[in-house]
Amino acid sequence: MLGVGLLFAGISHLVYGFGNKGSPAWARGFSIGAGALAVILSFLVMGSHYAGAVAVSVFVGIALLIIGIEVTVVGITGRRIPMMPSDIRR
Repeated sequence: MLGVGLLFAGISHLVYGFGNKGSPAWARGFSIGAGALAVILSFLVMGSHYAGAVAVSVFVGIALLIIGIEVTVVGITGRRIPMMPSDIRR
């Protein structure tokens, strides 16, 4: 269950990072980085439960740190990041 959830979360971060050209490059980079970590971790969790349990503590912490830094910096800079696909301008 955790592996599938991480897979969907990672894919959504990757799609957002690659698809939203209106965001700053650093915000897109953080989103792509967090998404890639989540996808890698999801395959690790689905492949081996023991390795997944060990890696969850490391990779989820790193992914949450990256996401937290991204959200904090966006909040400090005052930029508005669209949350719904209809808000994304192409």
